[in-house]
Amino acid sequence: MLTAAFLVLTGFSLLPGATNPTGPSPVFDPPAARHAPASTLAPDQVPPVRLMVRDFSRDGWSEWRELAPQAVTGAFADSTGLVCEEELHLAAHGYLRAYRIRSTDTSAFRLLTFSVLVSGPLEPDAVWYDDINSSRVMNSDTGTYANVVQAMAIPSPDGALNTSAFGGKGNGGYGGAVGTGSMSPYPFACITTGGRGIAMGIDPELPVVHRFLANRRHGLAVEFDIALSPAQLKSPNACSLSVATYDIDPQWGFRSAAERFYALFPRAYERRLRQEGIWMPFTPVNEVEAWEDFGFAVHETHRGTHTVFGGVSLPVETVDRRIGVLSFQYTEPWDIQIPVDPAGLTYGHARAVAEAHPDYGQQIHASAAFDDDGQWIVRLISAPWFSPPWALSYTTCAAPDASSASRFASVRAGEIDPALAAGFDGIYFDSLEFFWHYDVNYRPDHIRSAAYPLTFSTTESQPRPCVWNYSSQFDHIRSVCADLRSRGTFAMGNGFSWIPFSVSQLDILGTEFSWFTPADEKLRISAFRRTACAQKPIMLLLNQGLYSDEFIRPPHAGYTRYFEESLFFGFYPSFFSADASNDPYWKNPAAYNTGREFFRRYVPIIRMLNSQGWQPVTHAKTSNHLVRMERFDAPGDSLAYFTVRNLSGEPQRDLLIEFDDAISPDATSMTVEDILHGTPLHRIATRVIRMDAGPETTYVLRCVSRNMK
Repeated sequence: MLTAAFLVLTGFSLLPGATNPTGPSPVFDPPAARHAPASTLAPDQVPPVRLMVRDFSRDGWSEWRELAPQAVTGAFADSTGLVCEEELHLAAHGYLRAYRIRSTDTSAFRLLTFSVLVSGPLEPDAVWYDDINSSRVMNSDTGTYANVVQAMAIPSPDGALNTSAFGGKGNGGYGGAVGTGSMSPYPFACITTGGRGIAMGIDPELPVVHRFLANRRHGLAVEFDIALSPAQLKSPNACSLSVATYDIDPQWGFRSAAERFYALFPRAYERRLRQEGIWMPFTPVNEVEAWEDFGFAVHETHRGTHTVFGGVSLPVETVDRRIGVLSFQYTEPWDIQIPVDPAGLTYGHARAVAEAHPDYGQQIHASAAFDDDGQWIVRLISAPWFSPPWALSYTTCAAPDASSASRFASVRAGEIDPALAAGFDGIYFDSLEFFWHYDVNYRPDHIRSAAYPLTFSTTESQPRPCVWNYSSQFDHIRSVCADLRSRGTFAMGNGFSWIPFSVSQLDILGTEFSWFTPADEKLRISAFRRTACAQKPIMLLLNQGLYSDEFIRPPHAGYTRYFEESLFFGFYPSFFSADASNDPYWKNPAAYNTGREFFRRYVPIIRMLNSQGWQPVTHAKTSNHLVRMERFDAPGDSLAYFTVRNLSGEPQRDLLIEFDDAISPDATSMTVEDILHGTPLHRIATRVIRMDAGPETTYVLRCVSRNMK
């Protein structure tokens, strides 16, 4: 498992007045002018939008220009030969817009940022929302507000063979921008202004480099960094995109935007898995003493693994079936790793090592991604799962391909299909976001067969179209998951950090993390994961720090903190290994017997919360900003659960919690109790309770009403 050996890039929010730190000025530079797009709907029913575009070349950026309406309904164009066709569809609370952007010059490529703007100018009280917990008043007429993460090709700390330092050419593109170098982690964004809420979203099943941003003068916008190329056979000189514009409840801001976004794209957020619990990495579950205490649901393993059960050696998937645990076959198609001695390596060795390997040579030749100099993208990585603990990591394009030697075909034939034939319950995709997700691939045959929008890099000296490698990963996952759904089996992905698209295909999202992650960063990424996944189960593995004093010495406060942080968002906590390989927790009886009581206490409650399902809109608020709430609530019954967490290290006295009438129209029939700690709750008004909250403590409030909505 690679993700634990690597610290993911930290996301950052742009401060008021800041612009994209790695790219040019955003779309708000043009003078304000708006038009209503042509459609079959009455003009007064269509919210006004603007379609803007700019070109990038080795000479830099062109000025922003507006695509003007044409005589044909739904058509827009400019003087440079760029045409955009729009289909407008009525949707819940708003509209879905399908765009087809194409160049009339079929002989040359174009590198573009295409933008859709809506709703400007805004009132002085306008608010931008970063996530479910954070918002900012837009107190500047010129400031740009955004929540983005860096999108840059990630160098290996140990070097890369396709660089001049190892006898290759140039710098291999490491540190180079994907598009303009930043991307929004969420597939939607929102603002509130003048007593109303406005949101924009993109298709969560279409991986594309994008950013949401807002400006008080011009409103809310989404930008796409795309390339149009005659070489892309599935979409020559053209690109298809989708944008949703919709109203939200301004009282609930980002939470309302999330709720209505899920309703716009229900297929992407369908929760299929109902057998939930914790994640076991590799170790056979039955080899853990009294394994029933821990709440195992998912076993990440390999076909061919055997374990002794009832005195007989059996395939691990057979034992998993007998004990009620789901078996998932491990795969990591995005790269190929070959162990090496790092001494004296050069780029020439990358080819020699590949050609000498009996299994991987053909796959690498067919599927290795190219850097901007036409070299294989090959990193040297620390790999404690090998001996010696080093490997060459070849970035591969894992998208479906007609070639029997491709990475996709080889993984299907060698890993996925045999596991499904053996009765595995699903496929486990490792390392969704490790190194290669921000690689850009210039290999001509991969550009020709690309299924999703191409992009470019503004840091490239000779900018031209390329494949965002994550889109190839997504293509692989999409193809496999369609097959899994048809079989009634499941898919899990590990290493889910800041890119939202894989959620639309996977049934379980997992991640490995370090105990030493700063608290504010952990809260921010946890809020992202919860929101991005809707009600799909999220499973955690603690790696670095799992044997720290907080876990091995009484009173074992690390367990309480870890499990209550997880409980707050409904995440399932588990453990693996400090280096993602050696001395695993579940082979250490002293460790897991210490943790046993915590699993027995917390996991059943987490299951109970998830059986109700997380809801982004809480319909309840606290009187103290240091204390947060989440709601778990299935519609149509008389029961709801609320998790309440004091984020501070100090007690918070006389905390007030007020429920709105969406929880219970008749509040006199509502009863509330803390089922985790038994904390006294005092009703001081019809819908208001008072309680004290201990430092860094989570509470679970069970709310029952005869008349719950």
